[in-house]
Amino acid sequence: TQTIETRPQISDLHQDFSAIGNETRWMGGLDLTHRNQPLRGIYPMYSLETGEFKYLSSDVEGLVKGRVKLFVANMFGNPEGKFDEEYAYHQTYYDRLFAARSDVFQQFRNPKELQAALQNPDKIATVLSLEGIYNWEPDLKLVDRLFDNGVRSIIPVWNPDNEIGTGHPTKETYGLTPFGKEFVKLADERGIFMDFSHASEMTALDILSIVKKPSLISHTGSRGVNPAKTRNATDTIAIETARQGGLIGATAAIWTEPNPQNASVGSIVNTIEHYLNIFNKAGIPNPHRHIGIGTDFNGMAPTSIMKGAEDIEVIGVNLANEMQRRGFQADVIEAILYKNAVNFYMDNLDN
Repeated sequence: TQTIETRPQISDLHQDFSAIGNETRWMGGLDLTHRNQPLRGIYPMYSLETGEFKYLSSDVEGLVKGRVKLFVANMFGNPEGKFDEEYAYHQTYYDRLFAARSDVFQQFRNPKELQAALQNPDKIATVLSLEGIYNWEPDLKLVDRLFDNGVRSIIPVWNPDNEIGTGHPTKETYGLTPFGKEFVKLADERGIFMDFSHASEMTALDILSIVKKPSLISHTGSRGVNPAKTRNATDTIAIETARQGGLIGATAAIWTEPNPQNASVGSIVNTIEHYLNIFNKAGIPNPHRHIGIGTDFNGMAPTSIMKGAEDIEVIGVNLANEMQRRGFQADVIEAILYKNAVNFYMDNLDN
């Protein structure tokens, strides 16, 4: 098999870019607009000896070198912090980043803006997502506020339960709360996609029964591959997500693999192959069209690093080569790495 040497274009459905800045606020924050930021690892590690941050999965230049063309910039709200303060920090962070690096980022909110960004060879089409809503006074007005600020997907619940629903480690027997059902219905009507990457199966099923728009699982593994990890999506949820036209992002975390110490870029392909298999069995047409990549870079600890998926510069070409080695056709590889995410947003964003 001939090795793919040229980096393929990538759509990344989930990166916690602003989380690095949030974790380093005590030192004034980490400026990801820097053009020569070192690119290694998954999470920022501060060196007391040199006073430098040494390990990152990506910065702006990493995205460019890795040929990322569609980028979902996530805002992770610390469940221990006050929501308004958390959200304000992340929104401001991206506002400043996009302004400082307008040579790279072109934010989109609708299909026309997405098309314009994709047609510009120098730009990365970028959209905002929000992950986790904790410690707030529940108010449906938040939906309009998020939409107006450019947020187009929401992960309503992170690991702990909240006023909207239950997370995957829950001990409760319910999914969405009554308020959560109102919140999801309004967000769907307003034009915001639901993303249940961290949701319990009950919450995900409740969401799927309410929304009219397709949904996302932006960064996950498969419980069919590693049933011991509740963070992985169940086959039931994956199939129903695909059946409704949704998109699932295979992530680069070692917990997707039953033997994490052996996790490599091939583990991501194991997840992809499992989804293709169950989608085929469920009779879903063109099953590969419901699979993408959501790295979760900058949102994982160093212990979650996979071999061959250390950073955004290498993951695309290594995934392409592994899929080609396993017999994937070139058009399917391109779809999973890039086109499926583009088509999802192009087809389902409100004008």
